[in-house]
Amino acid sequence: MDMQRLVTEGNTRERIVVVDDERVMRELMRDVLVEEFEVQTADGVASARPLIESGNVDLIVSDIRMPVASGVDLLQWCHDAGRKVPVILVSGYSDGDLIMRALNLGARHLLSKPFTPDALLGQVREVLASQRLEKLQARFMAQLQENNRQLEENVQLRTQELALTQEVTINALARLAETRDPETGAHLERTRCYVKLLAEWLAANGSASYVLSSDRIDLVYRTAPLHDIGKVGVPDSILLKPGKLTPEEFEVMKKHTLFGYNALHLAAEGLGTTTFLTVACEITLQHHERWDGKGYPSALAGERIALSARLMALADVYDALISKRCYKEPMPPEKAREIILQGRGTQFDPVVTDGFQTICSDFEAVAREHTD
Repeated sequence: MDMQRLVTEGNTRERIVVVDDERVMRELMRDVLVEEFEVQTADGVASARPLIESGNVDLIVSDIRMPVASGVDLLQWCHDAGRKVPVILVSGYSDGDLIMRALNLGARHLLSKPFTPDALLGQVREVLASQRLEKLQARFMAQLQENNRQLEENVQLRTQELALTQEVTINALARLAETRDPETGAHLERTRCYVKLLAEWLAANGSASYVLSSDRIDLVYRTAPLHDIGKVGVPDSILLKPGKLTPEEFEVMKKHTLFGYNALHLAAEGLGTTTFLTVACEITLQHHERWDGKGYPSALAGERIALSARLMALADVYDALISKRCYKEPMPPEKAREIILQGRGTQFDPVVTDGFQTICSDFEAVAREHTD
């Protein structure tokens, strides 16, 4: 798989074709979408086909009822031609047979007129986020399946090559997510080191429920860079926004935990083993949970949160505090340390926080070694 090509695709504005015979509706939908996406418009199915045939279309938004040919006819044409482009159909009518036909042909959503700009933008974002994850999952699975096929050709090298493949796959996917947010720099390397430091401190000083085996620590260290892989499903307009997110935008941002978990969980099922992806799934899904139960996506509390995710939660926040972002300047290490300690027993596991307090100088050494 050409990973560089996938990275490039992740950084381009997605292309939408809007089809409606009413000029006012075409312009309304174009104006709502154009700030975030590349938008082309067509006044009917006939004029839409050349735009779609040109390729690189990520989504079609089409009225259902139009003269000559309907939006369902356009959906049928895409289906017959093997064009797997997601379609949102817009309708001001309640025609059960037409709607059922559209759903059977694979329409992703049906948007009823009149609709608000937020409703249109929300459905478009949701469909495109799902589309990104589907593409990533398909390519991820193709990569893993190809790797496994090659490994089976030489059984004597299978164990060694599988370990190497896991490492390469983890690193490639982690770097893919990182390219969506170029200001993070060495964030992935720093956070994996922080997590390992905390896990090793717990192994030497924690109670039985806090001790990870050496193999488990190595697994946490290797898979920690996947914690934000779900950000490939978040639109650039939200991910790279220089100011504070609106409540609606933050709800979209929070979904990156679920996007990442779903992608990795599907990969684990496809492999027929969850050995090295179990920890990755834990970290990806739960690293924004809080000790007091006020985190997301599941509002887990205390030791219901996986230990690997509790380690990542502290490491991720610390590194975010000391790093420059598009929306903030870096914070001095001593101030970041103070904020982390204030979160003891609320945001962070108190035992993990005690470990951080003991070895915070090691965190600072890691930050100096792996600068942006």
